[in-house]
Amino acid sequence: MITKLNNFLLESIETEIKNFLYYDKETVIIKFNSARAELSKEQFNDGEMSIYISEIYDDNKGSGNAGLLMDKIMKFSDEHNVPLSLRASINNNIRTDKSNILSQEQLIRTYQRMGFRIAEELNNFETDPTAPFMVYNYL
Repeated sequence: MITKLNNFLLESIETEIKNFLYYDKETVIIKFNSARAELSKEQFNDGEMSIYISEIYDDNKGSGNAGLLMDKIMKFSDEHNVPLSLRASINNNIRTDKSNILSQEQLIRTYQRMGFRIAEELNNFETDPTAPFMVYNYL
């Protein structure tokens, strides 16, 4: 029963992202069980639009729900050829238990293993230099 519900929830995420992209919405919050991602649209300095992941976290750390949610967002990016972007920062999530988090370097390596790359040349905004701008599914 839980597997069927999880599959349904994961499939509904694609619909939520499509509605966000193709209608006049500034941000959308995508939820999957105890995980949540806040997405917005961001234009690279070369004019290309991306889905910006401003926050992704899991209230039940270690459950794997945030990873499943990120996988679904990345699958959407691949299937619809829409780039993703984020700023890899351990300091931007006030909900994180600071006693048990990755270091900044570990977080960057984690995103790189997922297929993100550092792309400061595309960054349109002044940001924390220790939190690199990263992209996925973009030349």
